[in-house]
Amino acid sequence: MGNSSSTPVRDQDAIEEDDEDDILTEAAFARRAEDIRSRFPIESPVDEAIPCEYTAFISPDSPPLLTTLPPELIEELVSYLDNRSIKNLRLTCRLFCTIKLRINRVFLSANPLNIRVVHSIADHDVYRQEIIELIYDDARLCHSRADHSNNQHPDTVRPIPLEILYDRPMTDMEWFQTERDANLEELQSRERHDESGHPTDLRIYRQANAELPLAESWSYYHDLLHQQDDVIAHGADVQAFRYALQRFPALRTVTVTPAAHGWLFTPLYETPMIRAFPYGFNYPLPRGWPTERCYDTGEEPAPWEDSKARWRGYCLVVKVLAQERQHHRVSELRIDSHNLRNGLNCRIFEQPSEEYLDFVSCLQHPNLKKLHLSLMVEFSWTAFRRNLLRNALAKSSQLEYFSLETGMDIFSYAPMYYSHHEIPPALQTFLPVDRWTRLQYFRLWNIPVDSADLILTLLQLPALQLLELGFLFLQSGTQRELLEEMRDSLLWHERNTRPKVKFAVPIDHYIQGRAIWIDEEVENFLYHGGENPLEINDEVCYDMGVMRDAFDPEFERPYIHPKKRLELLRALKL
Repeated sequence: MGNSSSTPVRDQDAIEEDDEDDILTEAAFARRAEDIRSRFPIESPVDEAIPCEYTAFISPDSPPLLTTLPPELIEELVSYLDNRSIKNLRLTCRLFCTIKLRINRVFLSANPLNIRVVHSIADHDVYRQEIIELIYDDARLCHSRADHSNNQHPDTVRPIPLEILYDRPMTDMEWFQTERDANLEELQSRERHDESGHPTDLRIYRQANAELPLAESWSYYHDLLHQQDDVIAHGADVQAFRYALQRFPALRTVTVTPAAHGWLFTPLYETPMIRAFPYGFNYPLPRGWPTERCYDTGEEPAPWEDSKARWRGYCLVVKVLAQERQHHRVSELRIDSHNLRNGLNCRIFEQPSEEYLDFVSCLQHPNLKKLHLSLMVEFSWTAFRRNLLRNALAKSSQLEYFSLETGMDIFSYAPMYYSHHEIPPALQTFLPVDRWTRLQYFRLWNIPVDSADLILTLLQLPALQLLELGFLFLQSGTQRELLEEMRDSLLWHERNTRPKVKFAVPIDHYIQGRAIWIDEEVENFLYHGGENPLEINDEVCYDMGVMRDAFDPEFERPYIHPKKRLELLRALKL
């Protein structure tokens, strides 16, 4: 007899094919776990990878040798410990319980744990006196794919969206799992492009292998979202920042950044919130501020009044700094994207607003000496042609440090091909260098400049001691020629104190945060008759320069020829 049901019977191959496409099935989870094990091999089983406390066995009859050491030696030994180890040492005996933690900065964000820690330190009569820096993490966790879409980091290869595989929208949990996959892709990409022969960081690989299951991660993430929403609804982080300004008398630096979460298992800052994450927690990494995609052709950001909610941390920080100017002595303000392709929306400088006036008030504070400004730009450069940015910066005539960084993609900036890609105005149109007679540190990063205009600008800085240039797009000529012009026109070699020059260029295989630094070679060229470290095509000469990663202080590799690198790798394997 035939099947009486009107529903057609699907063949087994079709069912298996759908099962392979569905990323939330048990079979998909099993395939994913096997894939992680093959891509991130570790020497020990996952069960042994979970960190635990180890206590060396000491006989009760053994004398407490450590406590008998001279105080000076104990102090020297403790200086090599991080705060986590010092906390453990303080628990061992009464003698060590008085050892002070080294706490000189605090972290704040829309997270209750970060807020509680700030309050605890602010209420401690000893530790509050030592805080010199407050970092506000402006990367809020995203509720959904739609919320996350403008915050994806630009050079990560995303898996194929489910809208292409299925005729339906992606669910939030599918988005969550897709972002977890993308984090692993990015992690592998950063490892794959490190061909130096350095040993793999097994701590990261072990966390990848011990990845928290999807259901647990999703539940923990939602708890964080609820906490975040509650903090924002009650303005608890605003109150905490105001309290911190009043309670930290030595506070000198305030930083607002969207980069605190760094990359998977390698945060830029280990905030209390991030340190409390479960082992192996893989989640959509927030970037907070809208981020340009790689090879973006420069879509204009939205007007400031329509988009300022995306920069909530910036808005609250400058507002409270302006309101509490009598209660703080902050000398350094950093709006810092830390090499991410984002920044403060430059359109805040198109017309006056409450947040612009708060920024001006911050610059007028008599103690302000250092300013770092990361800007998200549009390629018509309208905000740079108007007077608001220059007028604001002119209020800080006492500046000794100034850094300007943009989030533009210099690889896609092509004013000769795109009609909406315009040449920015001359530097002195928006930088009041004639007022900065005390400026000692000048930094330009990821910005188009004209070589002659840059030379004229540098000639206006008589007190300059350190110049940092990185990822410049020259409107004419080459960076090799720029170095020659600097040597021949600035005459810095005739000064009693010669300015130091830091110089960075992109790596061929672009990895976010990585660059080739040729500081020593540039100094040798400018002052000691050395070879120009840049080829005619602006590539760094092999065996010159050092590759570094802004997100990993331990990443430092010599820039050598691929054949030489291959020979070194072969030698290491022998």
